Amino acid sequence: MSDECVVFFATGSHAEQVEERVSLVAHLCEKIVISLNKQNPNSLRAGWFLSHAQGMQRANFALWQKVNLEEGYQYNLTVLTSEQMKQLNVV
Repeated sequence: MSDECVVFFATGSHAEQVEERVSLVAHLCEKIVISLNKQNPNSLRAGWFLSHAQGMQRANFALWQKVNLEEGYQYNLTVLTSEQMKQLNVV
């Protein structure tokens, strides 16, 4: 029996490190979500390279952004498919 979803945090990782981690557990889950910091160019580049990697077609990318407000802060989240992530201009 597989887990429904596994989330990887790639906010400061190199694409190769995340790809290696995903390959170790991909057979255990139906969905793969890679969390990326939208405000960190290195995080976005790692996600972009991952979206082009073989075996990452079923990965989704959760791009989050911390927004400061008068009453505190909130996080905005955008979820992209691997194909949508490939279309971003981050390199």
